Amino acid sequence: MSAAEPTHSGPDHALMATVTPIVRTAARPPRREKRREALRVPQQPTSDLTPHEKLAATVEDLFAKHGRSLTDQETAEDFLITLQAVRIMLRGAREQGLVGEEAYKDLDVMLEGMMTAPGLLV
Repeated sequence: MSAAEPTHSGPDHALMATVTPIVRTAARPPRREKRREALRVPQQPTSDLTPHEKLAATVEDLFAKHGRSLTDQETAEDFLITLQAVRIMLRGAREQGLVGEEAYKDLDVMLEGMMTAPGLLV
């Protein structure tokens, strides 16, 4: 092999074997229209918030800026499904050695904390 030849000539087949293809078996459901109306965003107490309550308020503020609220059942479900997907990705990163065990545990605990946000806002 000369120095001009690439050392890696194609997709990483070991990595490709861990990717599950997505096959659509039904028509996509219609997209929800973005909600632009004002949503009632619960007011959080300003003193003595726990770290989880502070995180919930921060996440709720992010959603409110997009006309959404985690107090809406559908939005909360979408949020939790997304976090479950992130946890799957994180486990995959750990299994492939991209994230060490200690970092994995720390990040997973953070995601677990984020998953409590909708329940703290009701």
